[in-house]
Amino acid sequence: MGCQWNCRRQLDPRNNRRERALYAPSVTPRTEHTIIDRRKLFAEFEESRHTGIAADREESIRGGICFGAALRNDSKPVVAAISISTPTTRKTPEMESSIKAALLESADRIARLLEKS
Repeated sequence: MGCQWNCRRQLDPRNNRRERALYAPSVTPRTEHTIIDRRKLFAEFEESRHTGIAADREESIRGGICFGAALRNDSKPVVAAISISTPTTRKTPEMESSIKAALLESADRIARLLEKS
């Protein structure tokens, strides 16, 4: 699924593709950490919308984590997304905080550059 459905950030509440994906017959788990419960998945979406960061914690690949952020501008809810992946063996709370801050800053800067082009 790639950062659990493209970093979940691309999944905007106004996006009908999101609705179709969520009401598909089932989600096939890729690892034991894959979120397949719809209530938990919706809670993840809400958390992602609140923080601006989506996380895949070994949901797609055992031993790998991914954090992502959407690039947004005024004319479109989501224009693209960026993400960074790392092995779980390298993850520390400090590193996670640093990655999240860098992703949000980078997403904002890239989105502003895209608006100018």
